Amino acid sequence: MQQHLAPKMLLVNGKPSPCHCFDDGETKVVCVYCTQANLIAWEKQEHPEQDIEGNVLEKIKKIGVRRVARNLGIHHTTVMKWSKYKKINKKYFEATKKVVTTLG
Repeated sequence: MQQHLAPKMLLVNGKPSPCHCFDDGETKVVCVYCTQANLIAWEKQEHPEQDIEGNVLEKIKKIGVRRVARNLGIHHTTVMKWSKYKKINKKYFEATKKVVTTLG
């Protein structure tokens, strides 16, 4: 567990998160904010595909649902459901990634 990680990773009410970690030589105490930041960092490391999917979904919103759907040859409501549930159908994931890269 890393100390003093929370202010770099987390925001609380729009400001960097506080950190209450201390190290007196013998004992090293990691505060709750830094513990949470460490867990988030570990989760991102363990599941990088979720980050990729999240980036693709953000680009879909930026480009436009209908435009992406038109390029994929599917109905726009399908793409809207992906955005709503934050999950892209595995069958269309690679094609969607290519379309978003081309259009974005």
